[in-house]
Amino acid sequence: MEDITRGKVDVVVVYKEDRLHRQPIELEQFVAGAKSAGMTKLYSVKSGFTDLSDSAALMILRIKGDVAAHEVDQLRDRVVRKKRAQAVLRIAEIPH
Repeated sequence: MEDITRGKVDVVVVYKEDRLHRQPIELEQFVAGAKSAGMTKLYSVKSGFTDLSDSAALMILRIKGDVAAHEVDQLRDRVVRKKRAQAVLRIAEIPH
């Protein structure tokens, strides 16, 4: 971000847009910082260019970011469920 705000970066390259940030607030901070510095190009290896100054493109980027945040939440839920199930099994194995 420092290089972006200093005007040293013309484009940010990512593998997929949803890998840029996994939390919507982080994405919004990135977009605001990039736009205020005049950097409006995001390039995804998978999807091509996103113009951060285009409201429709920005909406799609935000949706992808929200989906990524949901995936993180689902992963956390699955891990917690698995750990609880393992704990219950260990407790059941304790001789009474």
